[in-house]
Amino acid sequence: MNSIKAMLEGRVKVFLALAGKFVRAAPDSEATEKAMRRAG
Repeated sequence: MNSIKAMLEGRVKVFLALAGKFVRAAPDSEATEKAMRRAG
């Protein structure tokens, strides 16, 4: 997903999730979790 890639590259400062388990639903949960930690 483009949003996950942008977070990993440091181009996203904030990610707003309204509901659900985005990390577990993403195709690569490990990379998604890392990306979301970077976005803060």
